[in-house]
Amino acid sequence: MTKPDSHSVPKKLRILLSNNYGLVGAGLRSLLEKEPGLEIVGETNLGPKSSAIIFQARPDVIFVTLSTATFEEVEMAERMMEKFPRPILLLALNTSVEYVLQSLHAGIKGILCLRSSANELQVAIQKTAAGEVYLSPALPKSVMDAARDYLLHQGRPVEQLTSRQKTILKLITEGRNTKEIALRLKVSSKTIEFHRARLMERLGIFDIAGLVRYALRLGLVEL
Repeated sequence: MTKPDSHSVPKKLRILLSNNYGLVGAGLRSLLEKEPGLEIVGETNLGPKSSAIIFQARPDVIFVTLSTATFEEVEMAERMMEKFPRPILLLALNTSVEYVLQSLHAGIKGILCLRSSANELQVAIQKTAAGEVYLSPALPKSVMDAARDYLLHQGRPVEQLTSRQKTILKLITEGRNTKEIALRLKVSSKTIEFHRARLMERLGIFDIAGLVRYALRLGLVEL
């Protein structure tokens, strides 16, 4: 009697659930358990013990359901990836352009939203596990357009900034505030705010500290 070929049985993708809160989390778990190609190997949160749990579970994908819509949780997810690199699929409660771009900039591979269909789960997990970027079609069109533009220019976004935006970036990283930059360039403060918002959107960086680190890496400013 021949033994069954182990290679004929597809390997199940190992899923770790993170921040699995309330009815949303319970519903997700129920949907995932019905998928034959998936295996839930554990649950955790974004706290200090998450790295040990992830290391033990060895997931192929970390499926994060954020309990709030704050940028701090995206930063926590980023730190979690640094300690134990695994693709993250995010169910985002916040679907603003800024939040989605910040998530992509942090290295999150897949983004679903509350309007995403249950049929998307398997596709999103498979693509994320393969290292591809997955954006739910249910995301607002303005968000999808901004995300695609960001991904298109990722790795060389500074080349896509206008000369005025590059100047403003340099002045921001020198510690100049909006009013000082406006006086320096002889334009209104609202004009500076507009250009700053656009360059942040293009770079996927939404805080001054992040802009400074980015400019230093590129050599636009010196310490």
